[in-house]
Formats: sequence, C-alpha cells, structure tokens
Amino acid sequence: MRIGQKTTRCQCGHNIDLSIAKIKSHTNDARELAKAVAMENVALRGGRKEYERAAGAHRKLKGAHGRTADAAAGAGNREHKIRAVAVELTRELGDFTARDFALVLVSLGIPAPQTRLEELLKLNLIYEPRPGHYRVV
Repeated sequence: MRIGQKTTRCQCGHNIDLSIAKIKSHTNDARELAKAVAMENVALRGGRKEYERAAGAHRKLKGAHGRTADAAAGAGNREHKIRAVAVELTRELGDFTARDFALVLVSLGIPAPQTRLEELLKLNLIYEPRPGHYRVV
C-alpha cells in the first residue's frame, strides 16, 4: 500500500476503503505482517490475554510435551494440529493420558481439550487400550 492511496483490494477480492482505515503497523516483511494481523484479530475479539497465556504455556513445556507441541504447531489448520498432537504423543509416550493431551492443546491455544479427545475417539482415530490411556490407531 502506498501512502495517499484511497483503496486497495484484499487477496480474497474485498475492496478496502483506506480513507477510513486505521494504520496499526508498518512492515515490509510478509511474516511480520501476518503476525501483526493475527494479533490485531485477537485484540478485536478480546482474547489477547488468553492468547499470550497460551503462547507462554507453549514456551514453558519441556520434554515430550514440548516436542509434541513444536511438531504439531506447523501441522496446518486446527483439525490437523489436533490429530498431529495425538500422533506425536503416541510416538513420544506410547500411551498418553487426557492430561498429556490437554497440556499440549492448551499450549497451542486450542480450547476444550476433553471435547477434542472425545471427537478423536468417535472418529476412531484413537483408542483406549486401558482406562484413561489413549493411543493412535
């Protein structure tokens, strides 16, 4: 965008009227722009504190949980990340517990870990070899 420009077009095709837009950040780097847009969206939805807490929790994880979170972070959309967490926990721990699963999901900023675990069970992507312990099929 150039200073003084009146309109621009988003990648999705939406026209943006720049005369009423507020500039929140300046950058020439696409990665920095993506981060700035993400943070602004989080702020607009009132979840900045929760986002920062989840990001901080991710950094605090160590060992198998941290490696699992790191591997799943780049898995794509939320559904792929959830599946990647189950796969990586099985690879790291063999059988994993609901607590293991919840620790990693919360660190990735994914809410309702118990619901996600139940969804994986219903889809037969994981099974329960013994009570309270799970494994990828």
